[in-house]
Amino acid sequence: MLLPLLIVRDLWRRRRLRGRLTLLLHLGGGLGEASAGRVPRGPEVRTFPQVMEFLSEAVVDPAVNGLALTLDELHIGWARVFELRRGLAALRATGRRIEVHLAHGGLREYLVASVAHRVTLAPEGQLPFSGLRSEMLFVRDLLSRLGVEAEFVAAGEYKSFGEMFTRDEPSPASREAMESLLLDLHRQAVEAMAEGRGLDLETAARLLDDGPWSVGEAVALGLVDATCYPDQLSRRRRGRWPEGRIEVPGGTWLRGRRASRSLRAWLRNQPVVAVLPAIGRIADTSSVGPLQRAEALTPRPFAEALHRLVTRADVAAIVVRVDSPGGSAAASDLLWRAVRRARMSKPVVVSFGDVAASGGYYLAMGADRILAEGATLTGSIGVVAGRFDLAGLYGRIGVRKVRIGRGSHPGLHSDHGPLTDAERAKLRDSVDRAYATFLRKAARGRRRKVEEIAPAAGGRVWTGAQALENGLVDALGGLGDAIVAAAMAAGIRRFRVRFVSERRPGLQRLIARFLVPRDVVRVLAGASPAWPFRSGEPLALLPFEPRREGE
Repeated sequence: MLLPLLIVRDLWRRRRLRGRLTLLLHLGGGLGEASAGRVPRGPEVRTFPQVMEFLSEAVVDPAVNGLALTLDELHIGWARVFELRRGLAALRATGRRIEVHLAHGGLREYLVASVAHRVTLAPEGQLPFSGLRSEMLFVRDLLSRLGVEAEFVAAGEYKSFGEMFTRDEPSPASREAMESLLLDLHRQAVEAMAEGRGLDLETAARLLDDGPWSVGEAVALGLVDATCYPDQLSRRRRGRWPEGRIEVPGGTWLRGRRASRSLRAWLRNQPVVAVLPAIGRIADTSSVGPLQRAEALTPRPFAEALHRLVTRADVAAIVVRVDSPGGSAAASDLLWRAVRRARMSKPVVVSFGDVAASGGYYLAMGADRILAEGATLTGSIGVVAGRFDLAGLYGRIGVRKVRIGRGSHPGLHSDHGPLTDAERAKLRDSVDRAYATFLRKAARGRRRKVEEIAPAAGGRVWTGAQALENGLVDALGGLGDAIVAAAMAAGIRRFRVRFVSERRPGLQRLIARFLVPRDVVRVLAGASPAWPFRSGEPLALLPFEPRREGE
């Protein structure tokens, strides 16, 4: 009885409101991947999956006539910038009007906005374009002044993680890889700007590289259409939008859409495509404390979450959403095993976010299919290990440390004294064995021979577009594309999407969510890019620290 009433109500609503709803959305900050399945509270949409759900729902709702979007500073990576942009483009392709106001006019925000019919900027704003850059930090001289000596061993010419501790400048291989990344990201940015504003590629490249542009220059050059204060936006929309329209906050509208859709799906007993996030640096549970665990991706809770999805009768397929620079090689292998075991029972598709490199790529190799954004940082198939000798530092601060050991290699995991030749050989052997395993499983996952996958390995980081050319991923696409691919693999056409998460102990969940701000957790977890790993532990870790502007 309830389902027919819902159908009648929706038909009445569609006829009464067809083409009358203008959705209002305000986006800014980190737009995290976690807690994606929560119903948005209030008028705001706060997580990235909620934003993409919002856009996909707007595409199919006949009541929606357009979107008025305000963009504050976005602390997201390039992959999510282009995924968000593509979601807006899909909405525009249906004939809906899109207007974007830039409260902050950085390149990320502008590339998202450029797909709109109309872009406005605050009267005293600017477009601070100045090309793309990468900054690499080297601390060998600082460590030397402190009396600290670093020693790292890498498998893979491009596996340059240890260089920041052992060199004064990037190696030729590291520089080559970074320049290649910047070149491809620059290409993608230029193409997006040219497409969005109707420019030729040469003009778009010049505008991207020759800024910053004042607001007057931005209008004159056709980068934006007008200037406007936020309080003037609603009044100025009146002449450009249909009469009788109703402006609705995005979160309020999405709550109603989600409630109606969920009830329909439940009454029809539709199967589920589950989305499980795999976010953060990868670490063995035993090597991290409660505060660090809030920022880490550890094997046991991830494997348990996957197992629960496998055993649920209503779950037809699984999507693993990866945003991780990697970490412990041993823990990465356990995550790979969990994914591989799950795919023996149900289709598993992996969706890459901003970063899915080294250990983040490792865990994905066990899936049926891998999708990446064109700007995802991925690959980095390589292993590195090292240690810091603090003997000089101890002496300078008046600390005397006496080491008494037995066995052939007692100093391998010690922070006092240099490695012996035998210990150094052992460290090299552990790294080479971990790399051989990584390479073998990469070839197996990509259904290729080791010698065929090796040229794309060596620790080199690729963009998603480059990874597709090198056969490291199956296709380019976002989370929505991965969900559709998982449903197709399961042979289902109508389905529900359910976002799930790892279960954390109650105290840890309370600390992570309420008591300690995320930035404080990061500081307490450790400032070193090597956190939270043990001395000499083989690492499948991205060789640099990706940071978003504003972080």
